[in-house]
Amino acid sequence: MHVKNKATGEAFFAGQFDMLGAVLEKLNLELPEAEITFDSHEAAQYAGIFIERFYPMYKQINILRGDSKEERERMNRFIDACREWANQENPMLNELSRNTP
Repeated sequence: MHVKNKATGEAFFAGQFDMLGAVLEKLNLELPEAEITFDSHEAAQYAGIFIERFYPMYKQINILRGDSKEERERMNRFIDACREWANQENPMLNELSRNTP
């Protein structure tokens, strides 16, 4: 994961996502002041975490097994949008958070 100060253009390698808060604090940045980008494997991992915030695995299985066609389509559109974000060349965190079921 990389953190770029939008004001100065300085970029920093921040390592894993769970270190983001510490890196922002150390750089004295708030999230809106930073541009967060991920390497491809990190983007896929974070997209999975993001999907499970809305659709934990048990809920995905229940929707696939019995909920309405509309709910399955809504979930599939959301998951597809998250996967599309993860497969971009330079995915940015703020773009992923725009996806909602």
